[in-house]
Amino acid sequence: MQVRHPVWLRRLGAPGAEAFATLFALESLSRALLTTVIPLEALRIFGTAQAVSIAFFAASMVALSGGLIVPWLVRRSARRWVYTGGAVLLAIAPMLMALDTGVGQVGGMMARVLGVVTMTVCVNLYIMDYIHRRELTRSEPLRVFYSAGAWAVGPVLGVALAEEIGLWAAYAASSAGALALLSYFWLLRMSENPALARNTGRVPNVAANLRRFFAQPRLVLAWLLSVSRNAWWAMFFIYVPIYTVQSGLGAYAGGVIVSMGTGFMFLLPLW
Repeated sequence: MQVRHPVWLRRLGAPGAEAFATLFALESLSRALLTTVIPLEALRIFGTAQAVSIAFFAASMVALSGGLIVPWLVRRSARRWVYTGGAVLLAIAPMLMALDTGVGQVGGMMARVLGVVTMTVCVNLYIMDYIHRRELTRSEPLRVFYSAGAWAVGPVLGVALAEEIGLWAAYAASSAGALALLSYFWLLRMSENPALARNTGRVPNVAANLRRFFAQPRLVLAWLLSVSRNAWWAMFFIYVPIYTVQSGLGAYAGGVIVSMGTGFMFLLPLW
């Protein structure tokens, strides 16, 4: 007897809009679980909000440097292994933070951000391989919409695990989410477009590409909007939990506020 699987299940098992949205949701869950926990633990370890800011700035600089190296790695290695390395970094990051030391905290933050940057670059390349340009208007909102649940639940859930069970529970849940992401990625068995994979041609001139980019006002506007949005979210994720604790509202209030703020992602289809 032939068994017909549901359409949605077949779509999840093959690279496409739903599969990329699921990958994004799993990555978001792993990150969201620690979104409120990390600044609170950094505040406890380092003592002041200023020190926390410096720690996050150091992690951001590592992410910036790593983001420039990822294309070089993709050109010289199979993309699937570069993505795997990013997912492993995301899984290792909570383990480093669990050491409960300043070095472990900063090291975990750096591993976490570098892992996210690595996976983002690789996923964008895979999307170019599997999603037609005309389908991006449907694929991208779907990808963000799938992750909205993770971002709406993850921040307060991470605080609840840390407060009710222990920090190890929040860290373990985040690592488990990263490993689930890696397992699903390998289940998809995505191949690389030969036109994009291992291009051995001449390396493009970065300076020339930058001049070409900034000569196009629409691209510059899109970049400014993206940078401004990310800067606002970084401020929101870091300083809202710190404010709630220092003002006496407690860690739970920070988790609830962050979850409520990110929950507005459900309105993306309307926007």
